[in-house]
Amino acid sequence: PFSNNWIELKPVGPLFRWSHTGRISDMHCVNFNEPSDLGWQDNYLCSYENYGLQFDNGWGPPAGMQCVKLIEPKEDFRHTWNDNSLCYPAEKSYKMSWSVDGPLSEEGTECVQITEPSDSNGWDNNYLCYDPKTFTQ
Repeated sequence: PFSNNWIELKPVGPLFRWSHTGRISDMHCVNFNEPSDLGWQDNYLCSYENYGLQFDNGWGPPAGMQCVKLIEPKEDFRHTWNDNSLCYPAEKSYKMSWSVDGPLSEEGTECVQITEPSDSNGWDNNYLCYDPKTFTQ
């Protein structure tokens, strides 16, 4: 007999994808726009689920949020990357970290490269790393 019971299939693969050429269709995307640094207006961190992430470019953590600093030490100080963060709801126990020296090799950790080809100030080895198990709670 035919059944109308449907199950939702979740995509297999990394939780996050990066785009330096605009939003990725059918995904929830967070704009990483640092207005003081040209070329970043079309950069997005995307995921299939909405994890409540927000990019903060120096205004301070939004209320009720925890943040991971996104610092690139080779960046020109006038581009103000020294005060940028990726924030998430404080009640979540997401495990996230930032690396400016390539992907982290901790067991159970996945990383997505954050890059902007038009920015030559160190943006060739930066990674947002995370424990995907902490995003399924």
